Amino acid sequence: MEDVYKIPYLRYIKNKQTMNNQILLAENKFRKKLISCEQLCEVCQKFTLEEMNEVSTFLYNAKVRLNKYLTSRPRIKYPVKKYISWLLYTDVVAFEVVRQVSQNVVEVKRLNTKQIVFPQEFYPGGFAGHFADNHNQKYEYFSDENAPIQRIHLSSKGWGKGRWSMTDKPYKHHDYNF
Repeated sequence: MEDVYKIPYLRYIKNKQTMNNQILLAENKFRKKLISCEQLCEVCQKFTLEEMNEVSTFLYNAKVRLNKYLTSRPRIKYPVKKYISWLLYTDVVAFEVVRQVSQNVVEVKRLNTKQIVFPQEFYPGGFAGHFADNHNQKYEYFSDENAPIQRIHLSSKGWGKGRWSMTDKPYKHHDYNF
């Protein structure tokens, strides 16, 4: 066969690269049902049993290495909890998880809130002033049946590309200093 199928891991083979390419090309075409079983056998009959064993051993070892790599990587688990917070720099908005669509996707909707404790220590100056006790905030949370539902996806950085954080309790924070 003159057509050579290029597979990235073939660059690691030093000997008999053409033979490996021909066999792998034929096998790939057979899997895609582009050639018949007889045509695959014709390609394989060009080579000795030792050469065929060398190719199959290489492929087996490549699969073992790949599997070992995939299972040895540390995986960060991002569990799905009842609530999720949207992190907006210094502000945080509370949401509730409505349902888990899959392992990597959840549907959420915004919680209505009523602030019951406000910051009190205000110092005038700057643009308008500064609250020294900005952390002194408490909210009551209410589920809103009419709130729109949105989907959050899990990425390698976390929920919503790291902009969302799962929590056991709802959490909201408003930065009064901005």
